[in-house]
Amino acid sequence: MKHNGLKICVLVLCFFVLSNCNNRSGKKSMDTTDFKVFVQDWNNAHSSKDVGVFSNLYDNSVLFYGTMKEKNICIESKLSLFKKNPDFYQQIFGDIHTENTNETEVKCSFIKRVTINQLTTDYPSYLIFKKVGDSWKIIIEGDLVNDKNLSKSETVNNQEITNKDNEEIETLYWGSNVLTGKVIIKNLVDPRFTDGREFKNQVVLKLPHKVTFISTGQNEYEGEETTDEIQIYGDLTNYVDPKIKYKDLINREVTITANIVFAPSGNYPLLANIIEDFTYEIK
Repeated sequence: MKHNGLKICVLVLCFFVLSNCNNRSGKKSMDTTDFKVFVQDWNNAHSSKDVGVFSNLYDNSVLFYGTMKEKNICIESKLSLFKKNPDFYQQIFGDIHTENTNETEVKCSFIKRVTINQLTTDYPSYLIFKKVGDSWKIIIEGDLVNDKNLSKSETVNNQEITNKDNEEIETLYWGSNVLTGKVIIKNLVDPRFTDGREFKNQVVLKLPHKVTFISTGQNEYEGEETTDEIQIYGDLTNYVDPKIKYKDLINREVTITANIVFAPSGNYPLLANIIEDFTYEIK
């Protein structure tokens, strides 16, 4: 009897040991998944333009910068961004932080450093992965800048809006627009410093009233801006001096057809910019 009792105790002890090992093994399988590699793969796909990588990483539907989209639509948005901005470059700046939001989801937070049209901007970003079958898939892609812009523009739907003074403000999409205003020379505050230093003698299109530019939804890097000043570079790629190229427009009323580009930070003192050549008519 004593031997039988001892055998039972040993069997029970082995059962608990094996159960504990299995539990630890189960936890370890999630904890040791290298999500940082997934994030780097996602980032590198922006340089290689590798559709296959995006397709492998995305779930069938993704909350893509605030909008639920099918996988193929997300990939089309990426390809459209690359086509529109041939110089697009993205890298992960600093560390990638991971946290388990629940048993089947992991959030990765990081800074993505994006260069478009020679402008480099940092975006606090995140990807949320979910266990789907035996694989981890991206179910949410976003950044805090876009989240803030979405909260600001919830009531904006390409309609006229009213400001606190009841002044009607026209709402336009970033991109090609026809605008009428006066071309002026103006000193602009350098956003990189806090001591008030300026960019001297900048060419600016001064509008007779403010307009609000909003994103088309095709470019996750476009924010919202309400302004009556648009800086004119004209041909930034070839370093053309706009004061020389557009000297006949200075202090004149003009109607221009131009591509208006959002520039959130960096060397651009204004958020609305014209960085390519444009057509115009002097009034």
